[in-house]
Amino acid sequence: MKQVHRLMNRSLQRGQALLWFLATTATCCAVLALVYNVGQVTNEKEKTINAADASALSGALVEARILNFEAYTNRAMIANEVTIAQFASMDSFIRYAQTLSQNIATYTSWVPYLNDVTQTIADGVQAAQDVFDPVAYGTITGVNGVIEALKVAREAANLVGAVAANEVAGQVAGANKTVFNGRFDTAPEVNGTVNAAFLVVNEVTWMNFTSSYDGNDRGNAAQVILNSRDQFTKARGLGLVLDAINIAMELNTLGLSGIEKTSGSTTLVDYDHWAAQDSLDSWVLTPQFCLGVIPCGFTRTYLPVPLGYGRTDVDSDGSVGRDLCNPSGGAPNCTLAVNNANVIQPPGWQGIPNIRDLANPGGANNADPSLTYVSAVQKSADATLTTQRIGGGMNNVHINGPQGSPDLTDNLQNSDRLTSIAAARVFYARPDWNTRDITEGNLPRPDRKHEYASLYNPYWQARLTPPDPAMTTLLYAAIGKPGLNLVMP
Repeated sequence: MKQVHRLMNRSLQRGQALLWFLATTATCCAVLALVYNVGQVTNEKEKTINAADASALSGALVEARILNFEAYTNRAMIANEVTIAQFASMDSFIRYAQTLSQNIATYTSWVPYLNDVTQTIADGVQAAQDVFDPVAYGTITGVNGVIEALKVAREAANLVGAVAANEVAGQVAGANKTVFNGRFDTAPEVNGTVNAAFLVVNEVTWMNFTSSYDGNDRGNAAQVILNSRDQFTKARGLGLVLDAINIAMELNTLGLSGIEKTSGSTTLVDYDHWAAQDSLDSWVLTPQFCLGVIPCGFTRTYLPVPLGYGRTDVDSDGSVGRDLCNPSGGAPNCTLAVNNANVIQPPGWQGIPNIRDLANPGGANNADPSLTYVSAVQKSADATLTTQRIGGGMNNVHINGPQGSPDLTDNLQNSDRLTSIAAARVFYARPDWNTRDITEGNLPRPDRKHEYASLYNPYWQARLTPPDPAMTTLLYAAIGKPGLNLVMP
């Protein structure tokens, strides 16, 4: 009887292992589906992060390249301005050579044979001046037009800087998708609402990063231009022939007389006026008396003899600037140069152009300035291919009660989208001198000094940087998850 009862209990217990197996299998499938879904969302989230990084870095690179373009235009404007100074210098020097050769021809007109030589030289220099005068005017006018065109191009590029960066950032974000071999992927896109705010931030940051220096603020630009002059423009001396004559005169007169190049330079009289002047004067030493009767040395006295003089002014009002004579006064050929100046008035002349440079330049005690470009990228969850997207059916199973539910529907932020924020920093970095780095070539400064940020050299570049917490807070508030960034690790 007991045996029969035992057999009946066993028959009633059959099938329980199958139930446990099915329940365990269902749980394992749910866990597997959960792990799969998390992996799919994480993978797409990583793609969104990469798209945001590429978008931000591309926008920053556009801004860096525009800053480099502005640096190139500034350098071109400076080079053209130096060209104007060079032509003014040559015009002044040719006029000086013409008056010198003509005066020598006049003084030697009574010497047979020599007068023919000196007059021929004077006629040749006069012909050279006649040819060069219109060339100087035309070249200076043309170069001034080039400077104005460069200024327009520079300002146009600066005006659209942030907008162009935003456009490229959006295109790069959309290009970060997988479509080869028949694969399906949803293209990332910049978040319209957030990037509208970021565009304002990027635009304000961009516009405040540089400033156009005009009027009396052109001091730095003028100094850079003056430092860029060649030696002929800076200082024109006697030359080998006149040096030899001067040495011979001083030897023959025991140093009591000689000739001197009393002026020979080109400079800015003000920001809108180039002046080039050349003059040659003869001098003698005359006794100097103290208390009216006691000899106490000699003083150099310039003789009132016309020798060589020339001057060229480039401005808009036809004025002649101050005398560039080296002695304090009394050199007659300096006066002749000023009184017979050639004034060139190019149409539309504005002098030293306004130069766009950093609004707050760095220095030895200040960090080099930089600017940040921010971009937010979102991606629709259609391409996550979770069990909800591929129609596995598990997202449709919802069981009420304490036993729980294998409901695996996605709960993504930002209206079923994946969203990411990224930032990139635009900064200036010219390599410092390093004898161990064979790849730096000629990039470091020849004087081996560190170069601080400016818009005179094109060494602007970009790299990724952590986004500002304020921008991250703005992003999460815009997608309806305010404060999420404050609780996430």
